[in-house]
Amino acid sequence: MTRVSLWLVGDRDTPEFAHVASRLPQVGACRVFDGLVSALAALRQTDDPPHVVVVVQTRPSEFRDSDLWAIYEAAPLARVCVIVGPWCEGEPRSGHPPAGVLRYYWHQWEPRLSDDIARLERDRCPLWGMPLTAVDDERLLETAREPPLQGSGGLIAVHTPSSELFDCLADACNIKGLSTVWLRPHDPHCVRGVAAIVWDAVMFSDEEQRCLRTLRERFSAPVLALLAYPRRHTERLAHAAGADAILARPFLITDFWWHLDRLLGTQGASSRKPAFAI
Repeated sequence: MTRVSLWLVGDRDTPEFAHVASRLPQVGACRVFDGLVSALAALRQTDDPPHVVVVVQTRPSEFRDSDLWAIYEAAPLARVCVIVGPWCEGEPRSGHPPAGVLRYYWHQWEPRLSDDIARLERDRCPLWGMPLTAVDDERLLETAREPPLQGSGGLIAVHTPSSELFDCLADACNIKGLSTVWLRPHDPHCVRGVAAIVWDAVMFSDEEQRCLRTLRERFSAPVLALLAYPRRHTERLAHAAGADAILARPFLITDFWWHLDRLLGTQGASSRKPAFAI
């Protein structure tokens, strides 16, 4: 099994990136640098370059293409992944995101990078092994090539006003061998044996937060909260209300599965699944 090596580069003091330095060593051997200058100097001297250079980006246009391509010049077999902060979420529409790199938002990097690392450790090609010219649609198609996971069973309660979202998540759970029940807001919930709850925050209002507290107390099951474009303060509020994990919308179904695996304690039992987006 291949042990993945990672170099983390950039300013990690902002709240959105504070957890990256602590969690990245959990998915691979990690070395930390404060900036590109020191990382490039080390790359040019080392005989053991990393598999992946992870760069954190706090603002649009913080790095030029030439800055990141210098990494490829120093270590041609390495791949560059950029974790971007909330100020960069509109960059693909109104700015010029760096070319030839994988971009992860600060609230989605862990399931996606962890999943790619797991692929490499199983001696399969991760998404960063695709050509540098590959686009997101091609990466999405690549993830759909592997067979679906059959899970060990369990009941997932989905609390949402949207029948469309429930149907989609129910299909995703069914692929994993999980059953589902729809908890409609304001309806009585007479359900037993719930393994986990998926809670859809529509507006993340005070009333919704009170509802989350009530659900957690009633079912005593771990909660996955769905939040639209979360910020650090909304994450803190969701955790305070009882959420164990947070999944940002829009998301890939593979992100959803990754969080469910961890809530249910089945992360070691899965192979890669087909992916689609919500």
